[in-house]
Amino acid sequence: MNNTSTHSACRITRLLFKKELKNSDVGSLGRIVLLKKEAEKYLPSLFDKEGIKLRIRDALSTQEWGLKYKYWTNNKSRMYVLENIGDFVQESGVEVGDSIHLYEDECKNLEPIRLHPPAQSKASTCS
Repeated sequence: MNNTSTHSACRITRLLFKKELKNSDVGSLGRIVLLKKEAEKYLPSLFDKEGIKLRIRDALSTQEWGLKYKYWTNNKSRMYVLENIGDFVQESGVEVGDSIHLYEDECKNLEPIRLHPPAQSKASTCS
């Protein structure tokens, strides 16, 4: 799987996962906690606790944001997070109840994670 932007010839065809943002996701900690099952199934495999950089795009603008996707060990398991989300939360105004969506296109590329207010959760053409 590729974690970069998709080609313009591809259309988003499938929603991989959606997560509604909670207080802890938009609070002062600057991180979004992801569900383990979905992170392991749809996001790139992590072999190091330091993680990897991912790009997200706000569905309502053209701005992209660099985040760190990593995990913490928690009771012999893993807890997956997107870190460095604080600037995005402040500038975009996302809040509790908004959601993050990850799509896969026909070319099997991962569409960058998009953040949506509750009423803006429809797939669109790749850019």
